[in-house]
Order: sequence, then structure tokens, then C-alpha cells
Amino acid sequence: GIWGFFGKAIFHMEESVLVSAVRKLGIVSARCGSQARREGKESTMEALAGNIEAFRGGLFQRLRDLAQRPNRVLRVGNFKEIVAELGTVLSSVYGAMQVFEMGCLLSLQLTVVLCTYCPGVAESDAMDAIEWMASVLRNLLDQGSNNGALASPLAIREWLDDNGFWGNLLWRAGCRTQQHAHQIVAALLTRRALAPCDLVGALAAAGALSPSSVPPPNRLAMQGALLAAIPSLGADGILDLFGELCGALGFAHLSEEGVDLLVRMTQRAMAAGYDPVGPSADAGLSRSLAMSHLLRYLQWGYRQSSPPEELLEYARRALLHTLVPQPALGRLLPAFVAEALALAAAPSVGPAPDGVERCARELGFLAVDVACAGAVANGHDGPEVVSRVSANAVARMCTALPSVGAEPPFGAARARAWVGAFVDALACYLRLPGATIATPQVGILWSRMIVRPVFGLQVTGSAMLYFKLAFLAQPAAASMLIAPLLAAPNPPQEVRLAHATIFCPASFEDDPPPLTVSYFFPEVHPLEPTADSMGAMPQALKFGDTTPRLPQPLRRSISSAVDYADLDFLSDSGGNDDAAIAAAAQAQGIELPDTSAMAPRLRLDRAQAVMHEQSAALFGELTAYDAIERRLWDEFDDCGRIDDTDALRQRDAAAFRCLRCLDKECNGAGYAGRELPSPLTEARAKFSSLCDLIVTGGAAATCRSLQEAEEAISRAEDELIDRHAAHKKASLRNRRLGAESSPSMAEVTVARNSLVVANLELIAALRTVAVNIQLGLVEIIGTDGLGRALRVVGRGHGDPLLERLQKHARWAATQAACDAELAKLDPAGIHATTQQFVAQSPSAQSEAALMRPDGLSGYTEVREIYPFRIHSARRHGSFVALKTYPESREAAYSRELAVLKALRSPDGHVVPVQGAFRAGGYLYLELSWCTGGTLQNWCLQHPGLIGADDVDAFVRSLRIFRHVWQALAWVHQHGIAHGDLALPNVLLTADHRPMLADFERCRRVTGSGPGDGAWRGLPLGTRDYAAPELEESGDGESPMPTLPADVYAGGTMMAKAFLGLQLSVSGCPYHPTRGQRCLPDERTDVDLADFLQRALAQSPLARPTASSAAGHRALDPAQFLRRRGVFSNGGGRRRSPPDALLSKAERLFQEYRSRPSAEPLMFSRDAVFDAMVQSRVGDWSEDELLGEWRIILNDESGVDGGGLRREVISLFFEQFEHSSLVLRSGGDGPRQHALLFVADRQQADKSPQQWRQVWTAIGAMILRAVVHFGNAPVALSSAVFDCAFCRIGKLPPDDPQGSTPETAVSDLMQLREVRGDDWARSEVLDLLRRVRRADAQKEAGYRWMLSQQVPTTADIPGAPAAHAIPADALDTMDAMLEQLSYQFLVRNGHMVDGSLVHVGAVLEWALLWDIYLKYLGGGDRWLAYEALAEGLTARGHRTDLWAPLTGAQIVDTLEGASLTSDVVVANLEFKPNYGYDVQVQSFKNVIESFSTEELSMFLRFATGIGRLPANRRFPTGQKLTIRFMPDHLDRLPSAHTCFWTVEVPPYEDEADMATKLRQAVAAPQPFALS
Repeated sequence: GIWGFFGKAIFHMEESVLVSAVRKLGIVSARCGSQARREGKESTMEALAGNIEAFRGGLFQRLRDLAQRPNRVLRVGNFKEIVAELGTVLSSVYGAMQVFEMGCLLSLQLTVVLCTYCPGVAESDAMDAIEWMASVLRNLLDQGSNNGALASPLAIREWLDDNGFWGNLLWRAGCRTQQHAHQIVAALLTRRALAPCDLVGALAAAGALSPSSVPPPNRLAMQGALLAAIPSLGADGILDLFGELCGALGFAHLSEEGVDLLVRMTQRAMAAGYDPVGPSADAGLSRSLAMSHLLRYLQWGYRQSSPPEELLEYARRALLHTLVPQPALGRLLPAFVAEALALAAAPSVGPAPDGVERCARELGFLAVDVACAGAVANGHDGPEVVSRVSANAVARMCTALPSVGAEPPFGAARARAWVGAFVDALACYLRLPGATIATPQVGILWSRMIVRPVFGLQVTGSAMLYFKLAFLAQPAAASMLIAPLLAAPNPPQEVRLAHATIFCPASFEDDPPPLTVSYFFPEVHPLEPTADSMGAMPQALKFGDTTPRLPQPLRRSISSAVDYADLDFLSDSGGNDDAAIAAAAQAQGIELPDTSAMAPRLRLDRAQAVMHEQSAALFGELTAYDAIERRLWDEFDDCGRIDDTDALRQRDAAAFRCLRCLDKECNGAGYAGRELPSPLTEARAKFSSLCDLIVTGGAAATCRSLQEAEEAISRAEDELIDRHAAHKKASLRNRRLGAESSPSMAEVTVARNSLVVANLELIAALRTVAVNIQLGLVEIIGTDGLGRALRVVGRGHGDPLLERLQKHARWAATQAACDAELAKLDPAGIHATTQQFVAQSPSAQSEAALMRPDGLSGYTEVREIYPFRIHSARRHGSFVALKTYPESREAAYSRELAVLKALRSPDGHVVPVQGAFRAGGYLYLELSWCTGGTLQNWCLQHPGLIGADDVDAFVRSLRIFRHVWQALAWVHQHGIAHGDLALPNVLLTADHRPMLADFERCRRVTGSGPGDGAWRGLPLGTRDYAAPELEESGDGESPMPTLPADVYAGGTMMAKAFLGLQLSVSGCPYHPTRGQRCLPDERTDVDLADFLQRALAQSPLARPTASSAAGHRALDPAQFLRRRGVFSNGGGRRRSPPDALLSKAERLFQEYRSRPSAEPLMFSRDAVFDAMVQSRVGDWSEDELLGEWRIILNDESGVDGGGLRREVISLFFEQFEHSSLVLRSGGDGPRQHALLFVADRQQADKSPQQWRQVWTAIGAMILRAVVHFGNAPVALSSAVFDCAFCRIGKLPPDDPQGSTPETAVSDLMQLREVRGDDWARSEVLDLLRRVRRADAQKEAGYRWMLSQQVPTTADIPGAPAAHAIPADALDTMDAMLEQLSYQFLVRNGHMVDGSLVHVGAVLEWALLWDIYLKYLGGGDRWLAYEALAEGLTARGHRTDLWAPLTGAQIVDTLEGASLTSDVVVANLEFKPNYGYDVQVQSFKNVIESFSTEELSMFLRFATGIGRLPANRRFPTGQKLTIRFMPDHLDRLPSAHTCFWTVEVPPYEDEADMATKLRQAVAAPQPFALS
């Protein structure tokens, strides 16, 4: 009785005392059993056994309930103690084996529950449960059992299936717990409780092996557990498990995740000591795991009619870059190559001929790449090893040759390419030093490539490939391959011709090339820097003296898909006088540039090989640039020049994008403490140089330098001819006069030396041209005169690119045509034109030479551009500009002429003056004609500059203005102020290079020289460009220009260009405290707005200098493009990214609108948000998420297919906005809407799994709303979306290094050193603009803090500039800033006289961090961002919808169009369309009287969503029908949201209609069920 009472009481005890209670119950049980046995009463024992049995069942259930309780007190260790003590209780009446089985069963039942996620319990407890379960299973399987629920391995397997262990572990356990389950997997597999097929089947059924509804982290964790169990399996177990995995995945259902699983399993097996070769060396690839499986998958995929190209490329890269480099698999590479070639030539079993061709091509490429990798891996071994490896590899690969007479499964061209791939693969091994080939293999190759070529190929082509192999092979192997030819008594003519074509030097006549591999086969790169094998070849073999040169088609690659159309012209051939030219240059002190062979290049295949998974964006940009450059080379190959300006513009934009991505990759490598791989380092060097050339106008400068060098050598040639003629004439005169002395040769020698120098300078210019072409400025290749320059120097330039260029027929013809046109233009010839140009050039002549004695008579087609000021004219066939002065202003004319001469610049900063003359009472300056017009016209032609709507034009304008500031800096360096800087006074060349013009008001401000003079009577500068300090004085004199005034005028130019030409800058007042112009700069870029404020500062001392302005970050488009996403395709009239998103969304809507949900969705009106989150809507398939829902609201009749769907969306987001998940900012004032930021997870009281689930659901519902309705009623800040798509960088404590509160300040200081102060200035301005939209008062507070730092001259050693914050402002900042950000501010400065003095952008960093901590970072917010992105993109399937949009553009799309009455009325239609004209007009009038809020209520009443999409129309162009129903006039209008219909009684009075419509739209339930 005591035992029974105690046993019942234990069910009501608290968790904390349960362990001790069970222990005491064991003592009672033992005493009761002992007493019953002593007394020998069977009835007592039976009663005790019954009590214990009843207690056991109840306790089992009690423990299971406790294990599932949230925030439970008991841990796994406590449960293990209870089970152990329970054994003592059960041993009173049961045998030891029964007690063991019961304990094991209870332990397994408990661990199945304990290993799942439990709120309030650390995940380490679940991991302990996994270890407990693994221990129990090992004990059970090792000890065995005779009967019971767990009597055998089969019983254990069935018990696991019945309890849904794998699904429970996959869905409900944490990722670390799932990874820890490898102990269970290993125990089951090694003890034969589960066969590999059973385990794989169970995991596949649970959805752990391939993409399914299971979240990806859970799948990957379970796969990790499976892989972690690999080391415990033997070789046979690994093979069995891999075979079952391959069968479960299947070719048709294989995904990137499946490929990755197979590859990782192979890697894990190799790391565990698995031998892929096995005891038999002839096993081939049977034990190679993923290597053979992926190879056969590639064959299957390439032969499909619609191949999965992305997945095939992923599998190919996995093979090449992950498996092939494995040392353990190196011995199998020859077998792999042979197998790949055999599969490429295998007969087709399907009806897809294109697939067979594709398969043969791609597998051939793969075989060559793998062979090259294998050869490189063995290239550093000793000669004996190389000899053995090469012989075995050749023997293995020769087995891939088809038998004689075999029919090819593809056409003749592809058959020849297959043989070419076979030869290239063999050559990889035969080129190794010491490589050999056995006689049987030589016989196979000779018989199947020469005697009877495989696939029925022509002997000529097959023999060419055979002798290509002999040419590439090492001497010993080459001799073996040539031996059959030497032994043949009378080889066929085709074979002899093929041999002579490749090996016979006499075929090159007077142009003998160096006999190297790269000359004949440019696609072959040397594996080792060893001497070419040609030197050891027999030289006695000659079959004729006039054999042809190697045909051009064979000079292209046979086996490389990347290099087949490569037009880089690189070759190692060159002239024989390189050393003499170098010596001559050294003697003359001329430094010759490197040739184009040394220029950095983009090697896309090598770059791809070293990229990691996170570099997808970088590889995409590099691929796009490569495609654009190839397009330019194709145009050159077809036309001989390049005229595609669109492609050039795209090239420039792509180059900047690539450089930005490479810089980001470089920074990431720096953060991770690793070096950037050499292919990416080389690519970065290329794009850095290319972008510098683009920015500085490198193409035009290179062309000018070449032209000047050509003119110089022309003058030197003429001079030498003249000196020779004079010397000859003097010699003849002396002979006639009988003089014994000969005239001096000194002048001839000087002229000859001048010609040598000019020739060397021309070679230097040509090499610069070649290097710039190789870097990517391909347009230079069409420069007029390049052909003439190359003809002058011959082959002396020593550049391989130029040598190839001289052999290009179309280019040579184009250059000859240009020369002919120039000769027609000037009958005196090209050199005469050159000399005339020099005579006109002020850079080579004095002022007197500028004078035109013939006046206007040398000009034709004179036209007036600006009355009495500027004329256009033609002189010697070229347009020039004539600036006119009346003779009364000769002083101004002389000053401008002198200034223009003094400001001559090699970079063309100032418009060049070419002549000066007097005619007809006027003074004229002849200036270069700028075909690009004025900068003002450029701005008029590109209205997309305002608001940066046209990204391409915006970036190009930044480049133009950077050159403007550089030009102004050049003028200021000469001590001259321009005085009239304005948009009309900046001219553009054809390549949009700006030149400053109109120096009438210029003034020298330092020193003496041109620009001095009185200012009385000079005209005022251009209106609205004058600085405030230059207001006209009262005595009528013009104010004198200053350097700061020029800077102000430059700022005004940019303000008008980027904010609107009609903007009156002087009409924008200064802020009373900050001293900044109140400009309408909200829509332009934040860096540009900051630059304008600095340039337009009220105080001249606060403005930057022109040189510092030229280096301001606003003129570097990198940050702007990062914020905008670089998603423009050019053109100001293109479709905006939101329109593109809505277009794609409409296509998805059309696709899924006909897929209804299987079951109706039931909601309570006030709990829609919670219901959707709990349903895991973020994990639904696309059919379920985007299909047609059927909605039921509790306590409301009917099932609605339209209106309720829209109503549920509105309710979802309304309840979301009022939840604890978000941080509301702003919205305190009337008609102000709050912006939402992500809240802190702990403040929201969510576990990490719940947090992720909630935000995935929010993203999924936004996606559904956009697809179905074109907008979403959610007020998230744009910063949230930018964080979700990683466009805002992480700061501590969220940075990858894992900061803690103790180290966060130090980590931010290190981050500052990496990113720099300019980055922080740009970021804080961007975030302040976002804060302004959320809470203007907060933004004003931050702006006030920025205004409190003032420049100081405090002595800080080594500091370039310092700022001070006064003590009272510092106290205020202490109260306003977060503790961490204030600590950062104080630690990075020091106190001087009560003020905090710091260097650089310390305050900007502190404010940036403060905004980040308040609104964006910490508190697991980045976990929410990742989940939001996962929901928005449907788990990565719809990334293309959002990728082109910035956060601001996403917000604009979600907010929809600004509601006006015109927009709403445009989306209405009225029925019947007759008889109700008065009511129709009245209804329109009522709608026009509605406020914006009432219009939103009307749309909500009529459709369920109170917004219109950003394209100002309903999805699919649907109209809202207003139907007039002949009904009682006292009824209110009603809406049928399912049918997009509003029924309106035909009210006769407009006021009555307005009143009743307002009552209807304001009703609590704003729609009627249809």
C-alpha cells in the first residue's frame, strides 16, 4: 500500500525533485520485493508486479510529456539518471535482460523527443540526447536481444521508421544537432542495423538529399551528418553507400546540391584513406566515386535535347576544380581522359543529333583540360617517374581510339575535332621532359591516323594532327612517332606534304620564323620552361622545296572552347634586331615601354578556376566584359576598324563594374587574411589600368602621341634628305672647283641622329599603342596613320600584337583607304599635310608664326555661330572656330591670346589656339573646333541627369566634370583665375573630353605674366554663376575674379547640370546655422550633394581648391553605382527597374493564376499574421505560394476567390506593422507615416528558428502581393531591403570576425583602416538621408552633431588635418549617442583645452556606427535580413525579380503610384455606358474631390488593396467596373471585390452620391462577399 501511494504521488511532483523521488521509490521497491520473497507470498509479488507495471506505463508517458515541455528544468543528464534509477525499481520483479530492454526502449523514446528543438533549452542538450541515443543503439546492437520490441536490427530499423525518427530530426531539430547525428548513422551502418539502401531511402523520403520543402540549412546539416560517418565505414561500405546515393539522386533529378553532396562525399572518403585505385590497377574508374558518376552525367546531360546548361557547367567545374586536383585521384586521370573520349564518341541511342555533337565537343574539351592538369601534376617528378607515367597514360588513352571502320555518331567536322582533342590530350603527357611512348602505341596511332584514319577522315587532316603530336612531343617520343615515316618505302603524297608543312623550314622562303611550338600552335602554352624539342628532330627529311605554310585554320585551337576565337594576336615571334634597338634606345637615353605581351590580361578560365561560391557576381561581370571585348574584336576582324560606339560605351561601364567587383574581392581577401589569386590580381591590374585610361581619355591621348611621333619622324626624314642633298651639292661644287677638301658631314650626322631618335620615339609610341590595345582600348586599332607608322619602323617595334596586326588584310586595306583619302584632300601629300599642321601648331611655333598674313582668304564655309563673336569655318579641309574681337578691345584680345598660349596643355585642358590675324577692322583667334558642342547642350540632351535616372549618362557626366576640375586646377596652377566659368564656356570634343574656353575675364592672381591688366569696363560674367563675394561694387567696376570664385562657379555648373538647368542657385538661401545652400538635392546622389554644398559654401575659405575638388569621392562613380546597383542598360528612355519588376510579376501572375489551391485557407480576421507565419508560408512551393488561394474568414460566410485574397494581404501587413517584430520610426505628426526597421530578436521574444520563420514568411507574402497586386502595403525602410540583398556593409558586432561588446570599438578602428574615411563619409550621408525619411528630427540631430566639428590648428604629429569638438557639444553628444559609438569617438581623439581634437572622419565613423546600432545591426537583425531575402526570392528561385533593384526602388515599387483622381479615374469603366451620363460625370466629380487618403480607402473598398501599382494601372490592365444599378436610392454603394465591381444606385444628386460613397468606403467591413 505504501508503494502504491508513493507510486501515484510521483506523477504530481515537480521536475526538480523527480530524480530523487524515483531514487527513493527504487529503495521502497527493493524492500517490498525483498519482504515478499522472504514471506513467500505469491499474491504479494503479483500485486507488487501489477503496481510496478502500471507505474512503468504512466511514468513513461510522464517523462515523454516532460521532455516536450518548453523551458523544462530537466536536462538529458537528469533523464539518464531517472532511467538508471528506474532500472532499480524494475529489477524488483523483472529479470536483468527485461530491465535492459525496457531501459533501452524508454531511452530511445525519450531521445527521439529530446533531440528536437525545445524553447528555453540550449541546443547542447539536444546534442547530448543524440550521443545518448547513439550509445543506446550501440549497446543494443552489440549485446543483442532474444525478444521484445528491439529484438533485432530489423526491429530497430522498423521502430525508427514507425516513430518517424528521420523526419522528426530533419524538421524539428537544430542544425548542430543534425550534424551531431553522424554518431547514430555510423552506429547503424557499421553494425548492419541499416543497409546503405535503407538509410539512403529513409533520408530521401524525408527530403534530406535533394531540394525539397525542407529548409536548406536542415538538409545540408543532415547531409553533413551522413558525410561525417564516412570515416567509420570501410571501402566496401563507402562504395555501397555512394552507389545508393547515385541511385536515389538520379540524372534526371540531380541538382547543384546533389552534385555538391557527391563531391563532398568523395573528398571525405579520400581524407579518410579511401583508395580509389584498389588492388587491381586495371579497375579503371570503377572505384573513383563522383569522378566517374559526374562524367557519365555530363554525357547524359549534353545529349539531351534541352540540356540543363547551368547544372552541367557546375558539374564540370566540380570535376575540374575540386576532384581533379585531389592527389589520390591523380593516378586515375589518364583513365578518366580515355573514358571521356570514349563517351564522347559513343553511339547515340536517342534521336537528338545536336546533343551528340554537343556531347562530343564538350567532353573533348573536358578531356584535354583534365589531361593538362594531370600532366602539370606530374611535370615536377623525376625523369624515370615521368617516363613511366607518360607511357602508361598514352597506353590508357590509346584504348579510346575507335576501331578501324567504326562509324562516327556525328558529322565529319566534329569527327575531326574529336581526333584533335585526342591528339591534344596525348600531347599534354608527351610534352613532359623525359616522356616516352611505346612501340605498340605508335603502331596504333600510325594505323588509325595514317593508314586507315578513324571515322573515315581524310588522310591529309588526320596526318596533320599526327605530325602536330610529333612536333609537340619530347625528342625521344617524337623520334618514335616519326620512325614509321622513315621506314615507309614510299609514303603517300598527303603524308609527306603534312610532314613538310609542319617540319620543313624551307617552306617559309624569305620570312623564316623561329621554329617554336607557340608559332605553329598559339593555343599550346608551355608546361615547363625547357628548350623546344625541335632541336633534336632529324633535319634530313625534305620532300620538296616549295611546300606550303601551315594553313590558317590549323593555327586556331582544335580543343579549346575559350581560345578558339581569341584575337589577342599574342605570339612569341618577333624581329631579330630587338637587342640592337634596345641598345640604341639606351644610348639615346630613351626608355622603351614593355611590349603588349607583358600587359596584364583577363584570363577568364583561370579566374573562374580560383573563384569561390560567393564570387558569382564577380564572374558574371568578368564574363560580360569578356563578351563585349570579343564583340569589338569581331567587328575589327570583319571591318578592319571599330565604329560601334554603343559597344565602346558598354565596355567602359563593364570595366568600371569589374574593377569595383575586383576591389571588393580584394578587400574580402584582406579581411580573411589571404592573398588574392594571381589570375584575379592580373585581372585587377588590367582593369585598374584600363579604367585610368578611360577616365583620362587615354585613347585620344595615345592617338595624339602617335600622330606627333609620326610627324616628328617625317620632319627628321625630310631634314636628313635635305642635309644629304646639301652635302652632295657641296661635294659636286668642290669637285668642279678642284677643291681638295670635302664638305663636312657634321650636319648629316646630326640629322641622322635626329632620325634615329625620332624612330625610337615612334617605336615607343607604337608599343604604347599595342599595350593600350591589349589592355582593352581596342578602338585605337583603327587610328588613322597607324599603318603608316608601322610601315616606317618595319618589324623593329618588336611587339607581337603589332606583328600580327601587320598581317591582317582587312585592317591593312582600311588603313590604305584612309591614306588615299588624305592624299586626295591635300595633293601635296601626307607629309605636306603634316608639315602644314606643324606650321599651324602654337606648340611648335612662336607667336609670329600664328599670324595669318592672308587674313580670311584662307578660310571657306564661314558661318556665324554667335552674332559678332564666334564663327565656324573650314581651313585646309578641317573645321575651326574663329573668335572675333573689335579693334577697340585689342587689349582683351592680346590678353586672351597670351593666356591661351601660356595654358597650352598636353592633356588638352584648354581649347588650343591655332592662329591669330586681323581683317576688316576685327581681330580673330583661330581655335580648334570641338565637335561635341558645349557642356550646356550636353546637359540639355540628357535630362536623365536630374535624379540620376539615366545611370549611364550620370556616370559619363561625372567623368566630364572630373576633367573640368582637372582643367580648372591646371589653370589655377598657373596663377590664373578664369573669371567666367559656366556651362556654355566649356566645350566638348568628339570623345566628350572637356576644354575650357572664353578667357576674356581671366586674371592673374599670383606672380606676373599673361592675365595682368586693368578691369575697368570688362563685361560681367555669366548670370547666376558669380560667387556671393563678387557682387558688383557701387562704382560700376567689375568685380575681380578669384580662385575660390572659380570653384563656386564650378559648383554652380554641377548644380545646374544635376539638379536642373532652370535652377537659380543664387535664389536658394543659405541655412542659418550650417552655412549651406538649401538646394533641392534630395533625389541626386548623396556624395554629389555633399560636394555641391562644399563648392557652394558661403565663405570662400570653406570651399575646396580645384585640385582637391577633382579628387573628391563624388566624382568617382563607384559608390554611386554600388548604391544604384549598376543595373542600367543605357539610354535615358529605357524602362525603369520597377517597371521591369512589374512586367515580370505580371508574367508570373498569368502563369500561376490558373493553379488553384487544393484546400481553402481558413483565418480569423484578427489573427491573419500569426496564422500565416505558423503555416510556414515561406517554405511553401511556388505553386502553393503564388497560386490562386481560396480564403475563408471565421464567422463570415462564403468563400471568396478575389477580394478576400486581397483583404488577407492587407490584414497581414497591418498586423505585422503593429507587432513587436519591427521598430517604428517617425509618423508622429499629422499625415506622417512611420517607417519600419527590424527590431531586436530578444526584444521580440523569438527563438532564432522562430525569428527566421517569421521573416521568411514576411518576404514570401511581399512576393505574393507584388505578383498578384503589383504592390504591397508594407512600410519597411529601403535600408532593410538593401541589407537583405547585402548592399549595406556589416559593422561590428555583425562583421564576419564576430565582435563582442568588449572588442567592438577596437574592431571598428581596424575596419576604419581597411575601408578608409571616404567610405564612412559616403555611407553616413546615405544613411542620414534614409533617417530623414523616417524621422526628420533624428536626422536634424545628427546633422547638428556634424556641424559642431570645426577645423583646428592643434598640433597633432603626423596629422594632415584636425577637427575639434567643443566641450558643451561633446556633453550633448554623450547623451545623444549610443555608449559604444561615443566610446569610439573619445578613444580616437584627445582633449586639448577642453575640446576633443581628432583627425580625419572620426565623427562620421561614430555617427555611422550609431545609426547602424540604432536601426540596422545587432540583435540578430542580419538573420532576419537573410530570411527576408529567402522569402522574397522564393528560396532563391526568383532572385532575378529583385536583383536589378536598389532598396529605394523596391520601396517605390511596393508603395505603388501616388494616388490622384486622374490616376484612379483612368482605371475605371462605367456600365451601362449609355443612359447614365449625368451619374458618370457626377461619380468622376466625386472621385476628383477625394483626398489621397479617401482615394486609398475607395480602392480598399473596391478591390481589397488600397494602392495602385507603380505603373499606375491594375495588374494585367484590368479595369474597375462602376455599375449603376436601378435600386433604392437610399442604399449605399456595395463592392464585389471578386469581380472588380462597385454597384452604385443612380443617385440624382451629386452631393448625395458623395455622402453615401464616403459612408460606404469608411464602413468597418469595406467589401461584400460575392
